[in-house]
Amino acid sequence: MAQTAVFRVSVSYAAMFAAVGTFFPFATLYLQTAGWSGTSIGIYSAIGPFVALLVQPIWGLIGDSMGDARRLFSILMAITASITAIFGFLPVSGVFFGFAILLGLFQAPLHPILDSLAVSTLGEGRQGIGRSRLWGSVAFALVSMGMGSVFDIFPRSIFWVNAGLGLLVILAVRSLPPAAARAEGPKFDLSGLKRIMSRKMLLFLGAVFFMQLGHATAMSFLSIVMAQRGASSTYVGYAWSLTAIIEIPMFLASGYFLRRFGPERLLVFSAFYSAIRIFVFNAAATPGLMVFTHALDGIAFPLMIVSAILIVFDLVPDDLKTTGQTTYAAAANTLPRLIGALLGGRILDIAGPSTLYILCGIVTLIGAVFLLVWQRTHASSRPALP
Repeated sequence: MAQTAVFRVSVSYAAMFAAVGTFFPFATLYLQTAGWSGTSIGIYSAIGPFVALLVQPIWGLIGDSMGDARRLFSILMAITASITAIFGFLPVSGVFFGFAILLGLFQAPLHPILDSLAVSTLGEGRQGIGRSRLWGSVAFALVSMGMGSVFDIFPRSIFWVNAGLGLLVILAVRSLPPAAARAEGPKFDLSGLKRIMSRKMLLFLGAVFFMQLGHATAMSFLSIVMAQRGASSTYVGYAWSLTAIIEIPMFLASGYFLRRFGPERLLVFSAFYSAIRIFVFNAAATPGLMVFTHALDGIAFPLMIVSAILIVFDLVPDDLKTTGQTTYAAAANTLPRLIGALLGGRILDIAGPSTLYILCGIVTLIGAVFLLVWQRTHASSRPALP
């Protein structure tokens, strides 16, 4: 049974990140080739996170109240795939701001809902979630590498390939076991948001916010910065795919590191490492060096992901696991992306990519220091993982 759960979670992550790999690395590049400025792209990039910030915790509450987050995930993914396919037929214009709104409303909750489903499915073996999540990196690497070349020839293909893979994601997630039925039936209660906001959770979210503000801003404008420095879209695809390849052994080894050091220490290490890597990337002068230094993010990113998922899982009540993950995603992923997109595009236009990345590195470093303080004062008594 345990191996079956691992397999199903692995397939779900692989399908999900194959879909992500067809679209995410190339979306902003698609808009830039259509003539959009960095400021316009920054506004577009900010709209989705703004909408998601408002709705992600609500979607989590809906999933927990339904008692079967698989059903909610399937509905949201089907809507997302349909919207993406339709926009693939439309010329780039102001209507794409509406596309960003719709993605923020329906697509943004998918990742944290899948994380919640994965941890619940793995049960006592959840410290090994990295072994399943690595298949997402494998799929992302293979697909993004191939799509880099396809994008050069037929840019619109990113919409339709993404939509088609979205349907496969639904099939994979539906194979996960349903949650145990609730005796009282569905119950939607906004007070659940208050219940998960312990002082420890709030301080944790605040620390991760600063770390992710720098990291997410740098990631949001990576493709554009590389293009401005002379890299082709093929090199952009290599940068994302090689990063994912490096993530694979790190995800595989994450269970050992979690047992050895605990998720809090791993998250602190990842934060400091990410800040240093951003500074190093800023010094890269050629497409090859940019690909190499960005790929080094694959060392810390897996540890960051699995650590945060497990920390949040332990900080929230048993009946609000999906709400906990979606709230974490809103505060520690979506809000940083929103602010980073608004400020990053403007900074890129006014001061250039070097200034943007220096500021990203500084903010990430501040977040790392806050996380270290949180870990020393609030997580020192945490028992080792099994």
